[in-house]
Amino acid sequence: MLTFSRRDSPKHAPGTTDHSSRRRGTVLVGALLTLLAMVVASCGTTSSGGGNTPPTVSPANTTVKVFFTRHPDSDSNPTAVFHVTRTVTAATTLERATFALQEMLKGPSQAERAQGYYSPFDGQLALQSYCSGPFRDFDLTLDHKGTTPEKGTATLQFCRRVDIPGDLDGPRMSTMVNSTLAQFAGIQKVVILNYQGSCFDDLQGRNACLDGQASGYPIQVFFSKHPETDTNMSAVFPVNRTSPTLGVATYAVQQLIAGPTAAEQQAGYFTDLTRLIKHGEPSTCGNADFTVTLNTRGTTPEPGTATLMFCRSINSGGIGDDARILAELRATMTQFDSIKQAVILNKGGDCFGDMSGQNVCLKPSGGYPVVVYFSKHPDSDSAPTKVFAVKRTTPSLEVATYAINQLIAGPTAAKRAQGYSSPLFGALSGSSTCSGADFTITLNWNRTKTEAGTATLQFCRDIRGFGDTGAVVVRNEITKTLTQFASIQKVVIVYKDGSCFDDQIGCS
Repeated sequence: MLTFSRRDSPKHAPGTTDHSSRRRGTVLVGALLTLLAMVVASCGTTSSGGGNTPPTVSPANTTVKVFFTRHPDSDSNPTAVFHVTRTVTAATTLERATFALQEMLKGPSQAERAQGYYSPFDGQLALQSYCSGPFRDFDLTLDHKGTTPEKGTATLQFCRRVDIPGDLDGPRMSTMVNSTLAQFAGIQKVVILNYQGSCFDDLQGRNACLDGQASGYPIQVFFSKHPETDTNMSAVFPVNRTSPTLGVATYAVQQLIAGPTAAEQQAGYFTDLTRLIKHGEPSTCGNADFTVTLNTRGTTPEPGTATLMFCRSINSGGIGDDARILAELRATMTQFDSIKQAVILNKGGDCFGDMSGQNVCLKPSGGYPVVVYFSKHPDSDSAPTKVFAVKRTTPSLEVATYAINQLIAGPTAAKRAQGYSSPLFGALSGSSTCSGADFTITLNWNRTKTEAGTATLQFCRDIRGFGDTGAVVVRNEITKTLTQFASIQKVVIVYKDGSCFDDQIGCS
């Protein structure tokens, strides 16, 4: 602000004139007016307040775009992002881009959230900043790929750890960053690094963003295959696919549900998921078939564990279907370095294929406890309905199949020494009608018709000669062993030809 003060001139007698003083005053006023004009011209603007309000310097305002995700558009399409505008006074591209990113990390305003805008970054940045110097969220470097100069490439490296809760949240975050930066003319490509300097959201651990990868990310999808899986329900085999985004786990499972190609089907690859998932049923997750949540077991944080939850019902045809689906999903998901274990939940949030009803997949352990019921000398000799529990641990969720296999295998030597036995031990013979299996178990099925809560066990090999007492013991051992599981209230047992097991009056 320029100010002027007036100095009192010397006093003269009335009617006299000091010409030299008048000349000096005229020159001084002229010089001051010239100086004032120069100052105003150099400022380029003046205040509109009038009077004595001094001129001010006003930086030029400009509008930048900030990109967010939005319901429902981004729910099933992680690359769908939408912009809002913010006003910035910064002059350089670096300053404007930094401002736009900072606004993006702040998240949408309340008014914007009411319109469906949201940010997967909300609440996901750790409290600690790992960059040296002042606390900040990120560093942005123009014309660099990582630490290597590259014209037109911008590298954003987070200074704080960013947690990525869902497999699709990573692509959503990346798309928001890319779109927010791509609006600036000097930025043609964006590299995003985590606080450790590795590629952001790279489940494969290849640092492909720094290596100039081709478009897409190579993955594998694990299918069942004839004839190998017919005799081993956990046998799965990979085929190659290319994911267009870093949501690789989600894309891989989507490809599993889509099923093998025609050529792959001819080679024997198959999956039960394609026909069993209720595609026409409304989804509980927008329009998605499932969600994948990283570093979580159910709702409990657990590094290295991913939880897949279906958003539509699965019409399981029985234990075999469940076992194959679980094997396919686990192999497909655990191919990625950051996923060590996979938890699979049905639409209701319960463990998929868990007949025990205990949701054991949500309780980390070295296996799943089951009980096998054997007869025992001398107690069962005179009372064939008496059977006795022996604990076993199954390594997989095929608990019912495992329990019956343990019953057929018979008690351990130590248990036999204590009197435990079973007429089933060594009783099966001949070739299998079920691709090598000893039996099949079909849930919610009574021989030839659906029946909720009933499981039909059909032997696949010859099994005869128990006699009346032996048959009663076998029936009670099987029934007691299977009805320990909450989803089975009734058991029907049939021979491999479909006739009722040692029952003169037919199957009950």
